Amino acid sequence: MWTEAILDRKRWGGTWNIAQGTSAEAHLPVGILDLEKQFIEPRRVHLYRTHALSAKAPPQGITSAHRAGIPEPQRADILLGLQAVEWQDSKPGSRSLRVTNALDVAVDLSGWQLKGSVRFTFDPGTVLPPLSALDVAEDLRARKAKLPGQFVVGPLKPRDSDKSWVSLRDSLDREAARISTLERNR
Repeated sequence: MWTEAILDRKRWGGTWNIAQGTSAEAHLPVGILDLEKQFIEPRRVHLYRTHALSAKAPPQGITSAHRAGIPEPQRADILLGLQAVEWQDSKPGSRSLRVTNALDVAVDLSGWQLKGSVRFTFDPGTVLPPLSALDVAEDLRARKAKLPGQFVVGPLKPRDSDKSWVSLRDSLDREAARISTLERNR
């Protein structure tokens, strides 16, 4: 980013916010601060004060009766269901776990992990809708073929360990669910 910023400033000159004669290297940090103070922070305040589901401001949306519906921050005490859908007597590569959300709110699984006899980290942007489930599979393609339309992520990686349990951990490493796999990894 620095290289592009320096080339841009050399080509187009300074900005209104920096005195003439200031080096091109000085422009990027000043520009970032300006961006944070003049755009990002005011926009964040506007979105969360005006358009949040719990906003006290008058509704703003398609009509005066609507709110845009920016969700509140995710609760810290989220508990989800976890089950071994295919585990016992499964041939290697065909195991899968199911994460269920019985809550009436979506759960952002970004950075959550499955630990224990397996390992898996949920990609950023993975959201489990309310009252739904997703499968985490060793063989992603095979699981999707077996259950068309099911939300499936993967690959689930078995661990060489003596652990016979799987724990679902949130992004702060708090346990949200735990099961016994009733089988030790080979």
